[in-house]
Amino acid sequence: MNKTDFLASPSVTDFMAWLNRNVGTLKVNLRIPRSRYVPAAVRSRLIGLPAVARSYIWRAQGMTTGNWAETCATLAQLSADLCLAVNTGNQDDAFAACKEILRWGGNRNPTVGALPFLTSKCVAQSLCNYLQSCKAAFVLNEADTTLLMPPVENMNAMLTKVHALNADDGLPIYDSRVAAAIGSLVEGWRVSACITDPVPAELAFPSTAINRTVWRLFPDAQSPGHITYTGPDDILNWAVAKVRLGWLLEALANRSGTALKGLGATVPQRMRALEAALFMIGYDVRCLAENFTGASAHGAAPAGLPRWPRRRTQAAMVPPAGASRRRSVMPLSGRGTLISYRGDLDSGFEVRWGNLSFPLQAGVIEEIETYFAGCRDVRLEARRDGAPRAGSFGRWLLDAGWPSPQYGSAVAAILREEGLLEARRHGGALMLSFKDPQVERPR
Repeated sequence: MNKTDFLASPSVTDFMAWLNRNVGTLKVNLRIPRSRYVPAAVRSRLIGLPAVARSYIWRAQGMTTGNWAETCATLAQLSADLCLAVNTGNQDDAFAACKEILRWGGNRNPTVGALPFLTSKCVAQSLCNYLQSCKAAFVLNEADTTLLMPPVENMNAMLTKVHALNADDGLPIYDSRVAAAIGSLVEGWRVSACITDPVPAELAFPSTAINRTVWRLFPDAQSPGHITYTGPDDILNWAVAKVRLGWLLEALANRSGTALKGLGATVPQRMRALEAALFMIGYDVRCLAENFTGASAHGAAPAGLPRWPRRRTQAAMVPPAGASRRRSVMPLSGRGTLISYRGDLDSGFEVRWGNLSFPLQAGVIEEIETYFAGCRDVRLEARRDGAPRAGSFGRWLLDAGWPSPQYGSAVAAILREEGLLEARRHGGALMLSFKDPQVERPR
């Protein structure tokens, strides 16, 4: 499929018309908690994607505020450094530029994923050639989704950033938040138009993280697919989704005119701003709920795909990179079914608890550490049928998209076993005291 065929698809035409009508009027109720990259919690009721883009915040290491203006300047410099190095064939400078992009993107574990892959290319003196070949394949005006592999050999949440910043035409970053947001907008259009047919392949944007999916907004939505990082087609599906999203954002940036005024003088700049809006929405796609009050999606997700809150089969589990021997721990209550898990703090854990199997991802662990850093006597409140109060661990899990506070019993038990928190009983309540990851995290 090329851009002409994609944009000529009736489904794409209809969705683009709907999105163009709503780009400036969508109601977005952002509720983003404080984290390492969000220095102050975001609590904003906004109208339209341009307003959401202007609310963007991602304070990576070395940044002052992480707001949209500073981010634009940072990305422009990162892109310029990488493109210059690649175009001149300077392997060392290209590798250094890639590492800076990964640092901005929040790469957590340098021993797995993007960095080892890029390192191997640099050692072989093929990094510049590889990035040039991928850049040519990703050019939106010429891209063909049947011709992306080869040259693309790998794709993940960090490599998508490298390829986006090596592009000249606004090729988007396709990460878990962006994927959840565009998937939710597609389902919102389907619900609004009362479409019951399966999600068309052109508009099926797969999720890349189990806690960020269209199902948080539309629990009965048909599946747009899920990228597990280990499936035989995951690299190609990720690359194809990245290109298809680029075609959509380019068309929207060209069509929306005054609705996107102030987001950039060029189409690539406006595309990057639209991507930023999707990123913010993707923290929790329920921020779009007000636009679809009373509506419901059609169909159900195939049973083999990861989904909250449906129990997941072991076949759907993805052992994290670096998974180690399996360990067992009791729930914090001291009774009930043993919790079995394997993995490590930097790669995440695969957890089994009775009939439940779920991932405790490294990014989720980092969010917990950042949010509760140094907090003492936080109530657990992990009853399945309970309504956890504000400030409790169970409430945080619900707000972060977990289906039930009950998961807190397993998550907290694992984090205690790994030395990230302490637990004690006070009266009838279990209280958690979290260590400060900056000074106390075990290594």
